[in-house]
Amino acid sequence: MGFVRQYERVALEQATLHSEFPHPFTHQNACRYFLRLREIYFWGVSPGIGTCAGIKDRNIGVFTFREPPLPLIQAEEPFSHSALVRHLTEEETLTLAASNKKCLRVAEALSLVYIAVDYVAYKSAGRKSIFVEIV
Repeated sequence: MGFVRQYERVALEQATLHSEFPHPFTHQNACRYFLRLREIYFWGVSPGIGTCAGIKDRNIGVFTFREPPLPLIQAEEPFSHSALVRHLTEEETLTLAASNKKCLRVAEALSLVYIAVDYVAYKSAGRKSIFVEIV
């Protein structure tokens, strides 16, 4: 998946270190995803291959609060980990002593709660990794 850069992949791996699903899951275009009661959007799968992957064979489903600008192509790769890439919360911003907090992003591990035919429910796994977004 070309939109995940190496520094993002490292953050995704750190956040999802101990959050494997019982079995791999493949995204379906008609499926909707929720974190608690808020809808999240599937951005793709970061595959555990190549030079960007520190942990090989770990496919990570990547989600965000923003809807993708273009419809995504069906993801063929199954993933056994999920993470939400998001901005810092207000609380996180206050606790960090960073000079430019607007460039910081969070990769937060998601824990699978429920899989239905047309939706998947997640909760936070309680692990996150903060990284600097380079634009």
